[in-house]
Amino acid sequence: MADTTDTPACPVPQPVLTPVTELDAETQAIVDRIGHRAFWHQWGHASDVVRGWLAWYQPLVTAGRVELRTKELCRLRVAALNGCHY
Repeated sequence: MADTTDTPACPVPQPVLTPVTELDAETQAIVDRIGHRAFWHQWGHASDVVRGWLAWYQPLVTAGRVELRTKELCRLRVAALNGCHY
């Protein structure tokens, strides 16, 4: 197990944008399908940018030989080792 005593904690970001409380129909359908409500409500101001990012990111995360559960466990472990909240 790695020694994390010298690893600085990752500060939790403080959102500065007012959360979007109402999403357009297309965005709401995406949120209903994949979740990430807090993400969409924070970044819904730029929903086209978020859709573009998800079009790139979702296949990266969900496709491939490694199961999604294993990828998620790796992300959680890396975050924990670096003192970051995930």
